Amino acid sequence: MPTETRITCKSCGKVSHYNLDDKLNNFDKQLQNVSRRLGALGGNPFLAARKSEATIDFNKCQYCGSRNIIKEKIKF
Repeated sequence: MPTETRITCKSCGKVSHYNLDDKLNNFDKQLQNVSRRLGALGGNPFLAARKSEATIDFNKCQYCGSRNIIKEKIKF
C-alpha cells in the first residue's frame, strides 16, 4: 500500500507532500555531494569543478523554512 507524508506548517499554513521516491532521490543527491567533496580532496579536478546539488530537509517547511510543522502519514 503506497504511503505519503503530508507536512503542514503551523507558521505559514502551507501544505507539502513527499513519498519514498522523494526521500531516495534526496539521499542519492547527498551521496553524490559527498563523493564530489571527497574527489576534490583527492585532487580530482573533474569532480571538484562540479557544483553540489541542492538537497531537501524534510524536517522543515519547504516554503518558509520553519521547523514548526506537523507530519502525517497518508495511506492510499
